[in-house]
Amino acid sequence: MDVFKKELNIYGSFINPDTQQRAVDLINSGKLVFSPMFTHRFPLDQVEQAIRIQAGNESIKVFVMP
Repeated sequence: MDVFKKELNIYGSFINPDTQQRAVDLINSGKLVFSPMFTHRFPLDQVEQAIRIQAGNESIKVFVMP
């Protein structure tokens, strides 16, 4: 009922199992640089603050590190 009342859109996705390991290997190789995507980084003990920042308008991607 929430989907109807709030006019939500539901999107599905498909992960090709034949390319997933290749993507993981590419990420682990360091050939792709992901750090510019993250606007904020927090240690795990500050996860509540990370969630607040992510919910606001001042962030793009928030990274929580173990």
